[in-house]
Amino acid sequence: MSRKKLFCFPYAGGSAMIYHRWQAAAGNIELIPVELAGRGRRINEPLYKDVHALVADMYRCVTAQVQDDEFAFFGHSMGSMIAYELTLALRRNGERLPIHNFFSGRAAPHMPCEQSNLHLLPDDAFKEALLQLGGTPAQFFEYPELMETFYPLLRNDFMLAQTAFSERPIEALDTDITVFFGSDEDFSDEAMMGWRKHTDKCCSLHVLRGDHFFLHHQMPRMLHIIRQTLQQTQMDFEPALTAYPDVSVVR
Repeated sequence: MSRKKLFCFPYAGGSAMIYHRWQAAAGNIELIPVELAGRGRRINEPLYKDVHALVADMYRCVTAQVQDDEFAFFGHSMGSMIAYELTLALRRNGERLPIHNFFSGRAAPHMPCEQSNLHLLPDDAFKEALLQLGGTPAQFFEYPELMETFYPLLRNDFMLAQTAFSERPIEALDTDITVFFGSDEDFSDEAMMGWRKHTDKCCSLHVLRGDHFFLHHQMPRMLHIIRQTLQQTQMDFEPALTAYPDVSVVR
């Protein structure tokens, strides 16, 4: 059997490039950083109008690259939304499902978004909000030519990320899930532990040191957990072993 594939979806404003460092440490996993429209090699493609267009694009991307392969999804922040919505879309259409979902830096889907209007802020307030989130160096905002491209992209990504998920019935996934959070992120226990409601199988929770962008400096630890998890994943779990979520916290 071929190596397991891990499709990696970026956070708002990010591109496939954020996962390039991961590839060298992926071991026996075939890491597939997924590029979204409007950035990287797809920079000339129009931005997504809504979440449905985004998921449809990712649907085409994934189904074209998996035949009999076992695969999993990883997403950070907005990328978690993409992985979650894409898994539901695959299930609705009777497609092969990921053997595992890894969600990172995102509250449970049924929780309300605390910053639902971030993309509507005027430029100065939007800039301050981005600086508070971290991940974007202050020096970056000193280049107007970058801002001319980066602001519309970020605003569109936040619109997508903040208008999905909540205000709808919970649809539990048919996959085991692993969820990562940074120890300094501003999430309630309910927002983190609520992920248990979104799978009929097992749920593991790992809290790693860092802020919202902990994935950059916790890459070795995260990949260790991901590799170990995928090595243990089997397609023929006994129902009795997966009926009840098993949540563990690692600091």
